[in-house]
Amino acid sequence: LTVTDINGCIGIDSTNVIVDTLPIANFSATEVCHTLPTAFTDSSVNTSGTINQWLWSFGDGNSDTVQNPNHIYANPGEYNVTLTVTDDNDCQHTWSDTVIVRPNPTALFSATDTCVGFNTIFTDNSTIVSPLGGMLTNWQWNFGDGNSDTVQNPTHGYLTSTTFDAQLIITDEYGCIDSITNQVDVNPGPIVNFSATTECEGDPTVFTDSSTNVPPLGGPLNTWQWNFGDGNGDTLTNPIHTYDSAGVYNVILTVTDINGCIGIDSTNVIVDTLPIA
Repeated sequence: LTVTDINGCIGIDSTNVIVDTLPIANFSATEVCHTLPTAFTDSSVNTSGTINQWLWSFGDGNSDTVQNPNHIYANPGEYNVTLTVTDDNDCQHTWSDTVIVRPNPTALFSATDTCVGFNTIFTDNSTIVSPLGGMLTNWQWNFGDGNSDTVQNPTHGYLTSTTFDAQLIITDEYGCIDSITNQVDVNPGPIVNFSATTECEGDPTVFTDSSTNVPPLGGPLNTWQWNFGDGNGDTLTNPIHTYDSAGVYNVILTVTDINGCIGIDSTNVIVDTLPIA
């Protein structure tokens, strides 16, 4: 610096001025599913000084000052994250990047209430959230009886009658997961029983139904189908049938309840010959 006064006198001084280079801010972040923590990794570079301060702005109104923070976003979405680093020369640099938080899919399914011995049909009704949600890639079914499956829409036959807790776990292409548990009722069939009078040929045989349902899942009895063993049948609860000739007839009764569950019983009915007068 050279200074001159009004008399033309000159003074001179000099010193060295150091202009430091800026640090280079940079970072990476994991792409996660909603409710999981996003992990931020500082990858900033020192130049003339040593970085000793970090200021993160996560794009959702929250911030942090540690070097490698974790942050849980309240909602899925795209967030503009900014990192400002400061070195021991008080030089600063800022870097911004977009961080994606994927939405989880929504697990839903329906299942038919069926009877023991029949297949329960499971239908996947799960949904994804566009545009950030990924396509579903995996289905894990746990049927509640120790059995499982991995197809999207399985069928399964339960061997006992009760209410089962069936679970579906879905995973999308980004590894985002959701699950749901629904109750599935497997109804018992009716307990079928009947009696018949022993008659002579030409006399009416009286059939008496004594079938019952099995509470609480077994429904009220709804239909009766009689097969009298001679090519004839009836749909009454307690029918009367006349056999034309003597013999032993295998009579079958099929009873259906209001759930569509079926029970079957059979017995031999003896029709005696008439005496010869």
